[in-house]
Amino acid sequence: MNDETAKLTSSNLLHSFNLPHLLAGPAGNAISRLIAGATDYPVAWLERASQSVKDGTQARKLVREALAKAAAAKIGANEDLVDRAMYTFLSNETCKQHNRERVAQKTIEHLGDTTEDDRTTNEVDPDWMNVFEQHAAGASSERLQDLWGRVLAGEIRRPSSFSLRTIAFIAQLDRQTAAIFERQAGSILGGYIIPQNPQAASDNLDEFLHLQETGLLTGVGGQLHRFFGIQSPGRRLSFGSKEIRLYTDDNNRKVTVPGLLLTQIGREIAAILSPTTSHEDAERAASTISKDGLTKIALASAGASDEAVIWTKTPT
Repeated sequence: MNDETAKLTSSNLLHSFNLPHLLAGPAGNAISRLIAGATDYPVAWLERASQSVKDGTQARKLVREALAKAAAAKIGANEDLVDRAMYTFLSNETCKQHNRERVAQKTIEHLGDTTEDDRTTNEVDPDWMNVFEQHAAGASSERLQDLWGRVLAGEIRRPSSFSLRTIAFIAQLDRQTAAIFERQAGSILGGYIIPQNPQAASDNLDEFLHLQETGLLTGVGGQLHRFFGIQSPGRRLSFGSKEIRLYTDDNNRKVTVPGLLLTQIGREIAAILSPTTSHEDAERAASTISKDGLTKIALASAGASDEAVIWTKTPT
C-alpha cells in the first residue's frame, strides 16, 4: 500500500493534523470523522484538500483536472462541460471542508480544559454525527463555527447532551436571538429557570417574549415555579457563569423559585453559552427564592472558597 492509496485511520489522521493527545479514543474518532467525513479518504487526497484551504488553487486544480478527464472518458461528455462541473463541485467541497476543519479546531479549543472527570469512553452516536457534519459543513462564519465547536465538545464530553431537535434549532438560530439568549443566560438558575418576581414588572419583557416565541423558554405572563431540594448544610446551584449557594440547617428542605422555565432546547443551548453574571443579577434572583428554612444565600465563582453574601437570616 503506497501513500496514494493508504487510508487514514483515526490515529494517523489526528497525527497528520497535529491534534493534541487529549483527543484519543471517542473524542479523536469524532474529530477525525468531522475532518475526513464518514468515508475513508486517501492520504494524498486529504493532503491536497487541506492544502487547497491554505493556498487556494493548486490542489484544487490537480484534483479537478484528474477528475474531469476521468469523467469525460467514462461518460463521453464534453471535457469543458465536465471541467466546469468539477470546478463547481470541488469549489463547494473545498468550502465545506474548510468549514468542517474550522469547526474541528474550535472543538479542540473548547476541549482544552477537559479534565479526567469530563472524559467519557462512550462514542458519539454515528447518526448524530451524520446530522452534525451537514450543519458544520455549512458554517461559514466564525460565530457559527465557534457555536458548532461548542456543541461537538459538549457532545464528546457527554454523549446525548444535544438532541437532534436542538441541532436543527441551532442551524436556524439567528444572531439577534443568540445575543438575547446569551444576555439573559447570566440569570439562569440551576440550568432550568430564570427567576422572576411575579408581582414586579419585567424590564426585559420584550426579550422574554421573543425567546418564548422562538421556543427557548416558557412562562412569560404565567406563574411557573421550580422546586429545588436542599440537604444540610446546603446546596450549590449554577447561576449563569457563577453559582448561588443556599445554606440550611434542615434536611429535606425545598425552596420555591418563580420564574421562566427553559425548554429542553433552551437548557441544552444554555449549557454551551458563556454568559456574564453580576452581583445585581444574583440579588434579584435571591429576592425571588423562598427563604423558609434557609440561613444564608451567597454568590461565588464555581468551586471557589470566597463568596459574597447576598442574604442572611435575621436572628430572632
